[in-house]
Amino acid sequence: MKHYITGMSRSLRNWFLLHRIHIFFWAVYILYESGLTGIFVGRFGKAENYIVHYLLNISLFYFHSRMMDTFAKVRFYILAVFCLIIVEITIYIPVLATLNHIFTEYNQSTPLSVLGIDKKFVGGAVYRSIFFIIVSTGYWFLRQYLKERKKAEELEWDRLQQILKKEIAERNFLIAKNAHLRAQVSPHLLFNTLTFIYRRVRRNDVLAGEAIISLTSLMRYSIEINYNSELVPLSEEVAQVRDLSKILKILKGDKFYFELNIEECVLEIKIIPLLLITLMENMYKHGDLSNPENYGKMNIFQKDDMICIQTKNIVSNETSTSSLKTGLNNLQARIFDYYGKNSGVTFGKFEGAFDVSIKIPV
Repeated sequence: MKHYITGMSRSLRNWFLLHRIHIFFWAVYILYESGLTGIFVGRFGKAENYIVHYLLNISLFYFHSRMMDTFAKVRFYILAVFCLIIVEITIYIPVLATLNHIFTEYNQSTPLSVLGIDKKFVGGAVYRSIFFIIVSTGYWFLRQYLKERKKAEELEWDRLQQILKKEIAERNFLIAKNAHLRAQVSPHLLFNTLTFIYRRVRRNDVLAGEAIISLTSLMRYSIEINYNSELVPLSEEVAQVRDLSKILKILKGDKFYFELNIEECVLEIKIIPLLLITLMENMYKHGDLSNPENYGKMNIFQKDDMICIQTKNIVSNETSTSSLKTGLNNLQARIFDYYGKNSGVTFGKFEGAFDVSIKIPV
């Protein structure tokens, strides 16, 4: 019971706080009107008279305001509101007479009238009902004005937010653009330096010169492809694999054996960048490519509407299974993100070798 009373008191308190402006307004109005009327007449009425009178009029006030929300949306709203007012006045007169008859000393039935309804009563009731209907209509227009002003303020706030976001985006774009230009300076400096070293070295060491120029090409491709491309021709990827293979051949000499087989018809088909070079790097990093009888292989061909990429190499004894799968898992995620379920990536050990098979739609 105690919890129920506490809950009720909390609900009443919240209701009072929510409607405190309305309560204050009606309290001031009732005190003003009843007090002024009592002073001019020279006497005050009974409490039940005021209760009946103001309860009915306040109810009419809020009822008309709520009905305006509905009638204002209809096509012929002026005619609809006019009919609403006629109905409200027509209902107001007998309801007021009935309440007076039951709760007050007024509107007692006489042989000449039912519930004491005569011309004087009707005139007074019509005047009071119209007065509260007009005030209620004004209150409705005020609510509409405040609602529209709030909506306009929200739209203006949203517009300012959009402008602010646009300015922030433009500023971030300029910052990113400048960062991109600054980031290009270091690679270009590196490429120019490598080119200079290549020109100096190739006179005395042809292999070292070839390694430098292949490395320059490989690094330039890797950097520029990240900035500019979503898809690249397969021929560009193949060229980078050949550059890396050339570098590794120079570094490892007779301890590097790798074979690339590719069908000419697929060279112009576009794929996601850095796919082949990732496979090549994975073969060199985790594989044993020093055996001329079991050399590393990369085969690229088209079968039906799929591009098939297959690699095979002996696994190095120094490679752990977890490290072997990390790079391939990342590559698999990239392929699935772009090509979706139509693609396929499988890899694993088989008879002492590590096989990778990739299928992507043309």
